[in-house]
Amino acid sequence: MGFQILSRRCYHNVRRLGFFSHILPLQVTKVNEQSQAQQATLTPIFATPKERLALALGKTGIYPTGGWAFKVCFTPSRYTMVAHKSDPSDNTTSRSSSSITRFLPFIKRRPMRKRIFFCLAVVIFLSSRNAQADPIILIHGYLGSAQSWQTSGVVPLLQSQGWPLGGILIPEPPWILPYPKPTRTNLPANTIYLAQLPSLAPIALQTTILETQLAHLGRAYPNQKLILVGHSAGGVVARMALVRARIPPIKALITIATPHLGTPRAEQALDEISDPWPMEIIKEFFVGGPYPLLRNSSSLLVDLTRPVPGSMLFALNNTPHPKIGYFSLVRSQPFVLGDSLVPGFSQNMNNIPALSGKSVIIPTVGEHPLNPGDGFILATLLHQLTAKR
Repeated sequence: MGFQILSRRCYHNVRRLGFFSHILPLQVTKVNEQSQAQQATLTPIFATPKERLALALGKTGIYPTGGWAFKVCFTPSRYTMVAHKSDPSDNTTSRSSSSITRFLPFIKRRPMRKRIFFCLAVVIFLSSRNAQADPIILIHGYLGSAQSWQTSGVVPLLQSQGWPLGGILIPEPPWILPYPKPTRTNLPANTIYLAQLPSLAPIALQTTILETQLAHLGRAYPNQKLILVGHSAGGVVARMALVRARIPPIKALITIATPHLGTPRAEQALDEISDPWPMEIIKEFFVGGPYPLLRNSSSLLVDLTRPVPGSMLFALNNTPHPKIGYFSLVRSQPFVLGDSLVPGFSQNMNNIPALSGKSVIIPTVGEHPLNPGDGFILATLLHQLTAKR
């Protein structure tokens, strides 16, 4: 098999064009007609992750730079490059061309070339993976925490389906633990992050903290859309963050047993803690823990009452929402839709005036808390969402 090879003058012209500043050099063997081998170094330019992904997929591309056009084809068995001069005014190299092929058996006999080939393959692989990353943020609800997703079995099931746990979003600097470095090569695709919020605080305060967390996370995933998953009141927090539009781009919102239209239980709890003194002292003494807990979360309970003009939910539900994917996981019990805390119609985002008919409804069996079945449904949904790149 014969190949046309760049002359030494042509090779030096390539070097003067500055082709040695972008990616790992490839060892090139220059062979003359008498089969006398000489070693040289030539570096092609793959300017963007999209081009590197095209190489990894075995596609061929032509990349013009500085008067030269590199036609590159990458396959598992060989690496082929053809370079030709596009400037006809230079008679010394105008019709020079080079075709270099390296077969894997030949590379294995050359340790240095094997290492270079391996490093190049790693760069291409990691760049293409990060280009398809879909960070997923799980937001807990009232009286929950970031660990609620772990102890309920949701995160272990997602991990078994290919979504590794990236870290926890905390309500204070540095905001993310561990903090991901904003590079293009160190972040796996489809990473899970658990948001930790003050679950007794009003919805607006929780939303402000979530916005800050997502802003920091967005810097680590530039040009990537996030997927928000909220359980119970966490779904309302996520929806308010969408409406306020101070966060990175969002691909979809998934809510689980969320009181989008409020819950009578919040009104009952407010009635219990609104008794005047001395009944308040008597309840605190005899009831104990639950009573102070309800008092400390009274502002949140007000936010979760059924929407009436002037209430937080009324304003939120009548504000235009962004055009993204909406999915409502609605709890169901025997002969009734909903659970003991939130009615079924309140969990359905289609009943929100601003989102009427825009949400996909997914009935789920169980009570209000998270359960492993939620992890299975989330895995199915996320596979579908991340497949739509």
